[in-house]
Amino acid sequence: MKKVLILAYFYPPCNLTAARRAEAFAVYLNKFGYYPIVVTRAWLKEINSPADVLKSSGDKLRIVKNDDYEVHYLPYKSSFRDMLFIRFGKTKLKFLSKILTIIGLIGQNYCNLFIPYRNLYKHSLKLIKSELIDYAVITANPFEIFKFGYLLNKKTEIKWIADYRDDWNTSELDGYLSKNRVLKFIERNAEKKWIKSATLFTTISPYYLDKISQFTGKKGVLLLNGHNNNIYNEPIKDIEYYPEFTIVYNGTLYASQEIEIFLEGFKAALFKMEGKGLKILFPGLAFDKQQASRVSVLLKGFENNYTIFERLPFKEVLKIQTKSHLMLMLPHKSIKGIPSSKLYEYIGLGKHIATCPGDDDIIEETIKEYGMGYVLQSKAEVCDFLIYCLDNKDKFEISHLSVEQKEKISLYSRKSQVLKLATELNNL
Repeated sequence: MKKVLILAYFYPPCNLTAARRAEAFAVYLNKFGYYPIVVTRAWLKEINSPADVLKSSGDKLRIVKNDDYEVHYLPYKSSFRDMLFIRFGKTKLKFLSKILTIIGLIGQNYCNLFIPYRNLYKHSLKLIKSELIDYAVITANPFEIFKFGYLLNKKTEIKWIADYRDDWNTSELDGYLSKNRVLKFIERNAEKKWIKSATLFTTISPYYLDKISQFTGKKGVLLLNGHNNNIYNEPIKDIEYYPEFTIVYNGTLYASQEIEIFLEGFKAALFKMEGKGLKILFPGLAFDKQQASRVSVLLKGFENNYTIFERLPFKEVLKIQTKSHLMLMLPHKSIKGIPSSKLYEYIGLGKHIATCPGDDDIIEETIKEYGMGYVLQSKAEVCDFLIYCLDNKDKFEISHLSVEQKEKISLYSRKSQVLKLATELNNL
C-alpha cells in the first residue's frame, strides 16, 4: 500500500471547521489504497476564541496510530507577535502588532525562522527520507504551508498536491484586498513560485478552480468539502423537533455577509405572527464578539426569538441542527465561489436549506440540485416564506427520504470527494 503524507496545520482535536477536511483525507484514503501519515501541530487546548489558536501547545512529538492511518502531532510555540495578541488583545499595542505582522509576512517568504510551525517541514522531510513516502497532499490555509511543498519537492523530488480550502492571491475578500502593495507583490510571487512545483491543485468550487488555475498556470481539480453524515445509508429515526419553527445559522458570520436581509424579514414575520412560532439559533456565533453584537443589535426587542451560543462541541451542534426545521446560508456580498463547509453539513443531515440572498453561483446551484433548497432575495420574500413555513411546519419535519434524495446526499459525502483525490493520486 502506498504511503501519502498529509501536511495540515488544522487537524482534530482542533474544533475548527478547517480541521475536518484534512481529517477526511486521513480517514478515507485508506479505503482507496493509500496509507495516510498526517503531520500537524499539537492541539491540546480548546479553541473558544481567535487567541486560542495562537497559544503554544504540546512539548514533544506525539504519534497516534489507527488501523488505517497515523497522526504525528508536533509541539507548537507561539511567535512573539502572537504572544502579544494573546496577552493584550487586538486593540492594545496595535501598531507594534501590525509592524511584527508585516515583518513576519515578508520574512517567512525567505526564511523558515519566521514561520512558527516550521517544525512541520523538518519532520515531513525526515519522514519522506526514511518512510519512503510516495506522495504528499498539503492543505492550506495558512498559505505559507505551501512553501513546505516547494521545499520538499526541491529536496526530494516528491510529487505533491496543493489543496486550497480558500483562495489566496485571487481572493476577493476584504482581508486580502486591504493589504499593501509590497505585501501583495511578495505574496503573489511566492504563490506562483511554490505552486509551480506542485503536480496539481485541488479546491472547493468551480469559480476558485478557474481563478487559481489562471493565476498559477496549474491544472486544478474540484474537491468539495462534503459531509460525514451517513443519513443516506441509514433510516431516519424519530426526531424530536423543537416546538417552534426553528432556523439555524451555524458558525462564524463575516462582515461581507448580508444577514440584515434575512433578519428584517424574520422580524416582519414575527410582527405578523405576534412574536410567536419562530426562533433562530446561532451556534458558535459568539466566537466573534463583534458579529455576535451585530446580530443582537439587529434583533433588539426579539430576545425570546433567538439564541447566540459560544463555540460548541461538533456533536452538540449536530444535535441542535437535527432538531431544527430550516438551515440558513448567507453568501458573501458580490463574491462568488464560497460555499462554506456548513452547506454540505446541512445536506448531510437531509435538511431544508434557505439561502438569502442568492449568490448566482455554487450555493444556489448546489441547493437546487439537492432539491430541498429555497432562494430568498428580499425582506418581503423572507417574511412570506417564513409565514408559509409556519403554516406548513410538518413539511419541514422529515420522517423519511426518497431513494433519489439519498443518492444526491451521498454524492456530497466526504468519502465521495476523497475518492476523487485518490483518483488523482493514482494518476501521479
